[in-house]
Amino acid sequence: MNTVLESVIEHHVWANDTLLASCEGLSEAQLSLTVPGTFGSVMKTIVHIAEAEQIYLSRIPDTGVVHALDDEAEHLPPVADVRKALRETGQAWRAVVERWPDDRPVTYARHGQEEHRSVSFFLVQMLDHGAEHRNHIRTILSAHGVEPPEIDGWEWDDARRGGATGRNPT
Repeated sequence: MNTVLESVIEHHVWANDTLLASCEGLSEAQLSLTVPGTFGSVMKTIVHIAEAEQIYLSRIPDTGVVHALDDEAEHLPPVADVRKALRETGQAWRAVVERWPDDRPVTYARHGQEEHRSVSFFLVQMLDHGAEHRNHIRTILSAHGVEPPEIDGWEWDDARRGGATGRNPT
């Protein structure tokens, strides 16, 4: 397996888990917060991130992942349940990277139409989509006076090296 790509996936999984661990301590009122220019409430965005990962993975053969979450549902699941779902998709992404090193295209149905996309497309979309919406959540929390966790590459690298601080944001 490509260890650079593996590390990129590990940051993504860690960032999701770190953010949702922080969100587990939020009140219902805080989970309902939003600000203009973001996707929606904190809770809706959390579910949206996980739902999208389930959708992407369900389109790649043999991942075992099904599209089960719905960010439009009347009653959204607790943060802990969404965190568990993201841990499961994290495991699936690791397996995809290991099993699909040649980036061959996959065929799937979307809106009744057959589509063909490479596995790298799904990986790039997952990374971009996840980063965008994690930052929406961080923006919402910051705008309402709640300090979100740092989830950038510096923090991830420090965490994986056992908490060593070499933070240099430049």
